Amino acid sequence: MNAIFLNNVIFYNNNFYTEKKNLNTIYLHNRLKDIKYNFILNDINNINIDLSNCINYGSGIILLHHFHYNPAHNMWDHIYPVWYTLYYNNLNFAKDENFQFMTINNLDKVFGISHFNDIKVFSGSIPITKNLLFEKYNTPIIIPWFICGVANVGISHIYKNTLCANMGLQINNIDPVELFVNRFYKRYNIQRNSLHNKESLKLCNNIIYIINKRPYKGIEKLFEKMNEKYSGKYNFKIIDYKNFTFEEQLKLLNTTCICIVGVGTARFNTPFMPNGAIEIQTFEQYYDNKNNIKYVDYHGGTISKYIKVKNIPFYTKEEVINSKCSELLEGMINDSINELPIKIPINVEDNIPNIIKNLKNHKNYDKQFDVWRNNLSNRIDELMDIL
Repeated sequence: MNAIFLNNVIFYNNNFYTEKKNLNTIYLHNRLKDIKYNFILNDINNINIDLSNCINYGSGIILLHHFHYNPAHNMWDHIYPVWYTLYYNNLNFAKDENFQFMTINNLDKVFGISHFNDIKVFSGSIPITKNLLFEKYNTPIIIPWFICGVANVGISHIYKNTLCANMGLQINNIDPVELFVNRFYKRYNIQRNSLHNKESLKLCNNIIYIINKRPYKGIEKLFEKMNEKYSGKYNFKIIDYKNFTFEEQLKLLNTTCICIVGVGTARFNTPFMPNGAIEIQTFEQYYDNKNNIKYVDYHGGTISKYIKVKNIPFYTKEEVINSKCSELLEGMINDSINELPIKIPINVEDNIPNIIKNLKNHKNYDKQFDVWRNNLSNRIDELMDIL
């Protein structure tokens, strides 16, 4: 694990100090091993201070290089992997302990300022930068617990043998993604629903399509038809996340039983749906690919073990040329309604399209998988192209 959890770290003169045995180089990025992301604490024996005169900071600190402007990467490549280290080392703290995020970079529109409120709510503290902490204290302070480095989990880390995202290990039979999702709900004072709870099931009658930048013509007409067919039972809604804060998205997702979504940031919020819900993944229409589909972000469906993902299997040439929604979608929605709630937990490998799962059977898969990942690509189509 490229992350460390330390107790009683000293912050003095804009540097962090700990015992010599803890002085390992770690990286403050989830995948990039660039030297600018290197970080190492300093040997406490190199400074002469009276620990009894140090100020107790009163809060644990999780240090990152920066937050990400993209909500999906910020959630699952920044916040989740560093929080996972807390989960791994202190389960009780991870559930509901307040702590403080700290960044090396200053917060701005590139480095996470757009997520400021969500970061503050999740941690229970206003995020701070390393320089701001230095300006605030001109005497040594003791940080009760300190995390730096990014655990090798999240959507940038994919298992070679399953092609699923590495979301980490269960500890004491507690799933880390579930605990992470539940912490967000608790912090926003929202009682999370589950389709396996009869009372909650009655509340979860929204079936939504989330707009993205790629046209999907015909979805409006289909939803009008479905609203008539299921009047009084389900509400079919077309949603643009740009009009919702993350808290408002949570409230919407908490009452949604089926989410229809394409590639991109939006699909990475589906783990916040009620357990037993279904996502229908439309993917990107692409004329030159097999099945006329580009499988961008396929691995987003492998984050949660509690949401079933169904994938549009193909598009016709006419659908691609005219950016039309799949003729299969209506049937998939009808079938999904009859299947609710999905039995959980699921095998997340079953959320991957068969064409992708079958890549593992190719004779050159082992070698080419390494080439693909070493090129820092998350686009599975690039692996398909070299096999």
